[in-house]
Amino acid sequence: MQLTSLLAATILSLTTTTIATPITQRDYPDISLSAKLALADTSADRIALLPDDSSFLFNFDVNRGKGGLGGDITLANRKTFPALVGTQSSMAVGFLGPCGFNTPHVHLRGTELQVVTQGTIHTEMIVENGVFTTAGDAKSGRRLIKNDLSANQMTVFYQGSVHTQFNTGCNPATFVASFNSEDPGTGQVAEELFALSEDVVIAAFGQAVDGAQVDDFKGKIPASIAKGVEQCLMDCLASVREIVITYVAAVRRKFMHDRHRDRDLEFWFSVKRPPRPTIAISLTSSVCKATAVGNSLPLGEMIIIGNSLPLGEMATELTESEWLSSVWSSAPVATSPEPHCVIPRARDNLLAIK
Repeated sequence: MQLTSLLAATILSLTTTTIATPITQRDYPDISLSAKLALADTSADRIALLPDDSSFLFNFDVNRGKGGLGGDITLANRKTFPALVGTQSSMAVGFLGPCGFNTPHVHLRGTELQVVTQGTIHTEMIVENGVFTTAGDAKSGRRLIKNDLSANQMTVFYQGSVHTQFNTGCNPATFVASFNSEDPGTGQVAEELFALSEDVVIAAFGQAVDGAQVDDFKGKIPASIAKGVEQCLMDCLASVREIVITYVAAVRRKFMHDRHRDRDLEFWFSVKRPPRPTIAISLTSSVCKATAVGNSLPLGEMIIIGNSLPLGEMATELTESEWLSSVWSSAPVATSPEPHCVIPRARDNLLAIK
């Protein structure tokens, strides 16, 4: 009995000395909100860290304008949209301008499901080593999976696969992409390849390039959204030329004064490659309007707003999203009383679409 009492006293002593002290909730003022959300003990604690309803709203238009020449991709991940912490999900919206090209890339930590919502997008994917055009036949070469997606059609890009998207049309295209990761990550293949040391790059190409060429390539690698495929650009410029011909005909039919009807409206057409393809049309005849209505000329249901310049030497430039969707004119300074006539000098009246 004495041994039992002694053992019980010992156990009680150990129990009372090892009772854990209450855990105090700590504040981490120097870490990001997404990090605080990740450290939260429960889902309820995470929600408490997001007291404003606006924390659960993400606007994909906010960060536009930060992509390359051919468009933008806006990503909602755990950093840009902290409400995603704990969901193992993220989403992106891609805005591809005419002939816009999302250069070959990989997502290191997520599989992408892409749905086209506007336009037509050509996609290509290389999955991994060992996937051949003819199964099991290495001599047949790597299998290239290609598709042309229209609105409301979807494809998949597996985690780590090299893939690309290209807007084959002359109008903007949009896609929505979901990922099974809060931080899928992106690596542009060409940019990463040429970021390696010069000797490694030369060896990778089997001595087919020298050091000077490597430096030259590095300077020409585009941003993630690039202006792609030469033939697409030329086809779209040809389409613009038809629009301009229609415009010139409309101007002549609706706005030429009787005493000018016998004079043809001539225009010149040029394609300037660097820095961007440009179409410029010069009206070489006087254009008269019924009333002095400024520089606005209606073309069908479209109102063409002009830009008066002191010397008439420049034309209004359109943004990528406006390319092909509207035509602007730059009116010269010299005008006469009613009927309101625009009297072009050399290069005075230009139409430009960029």
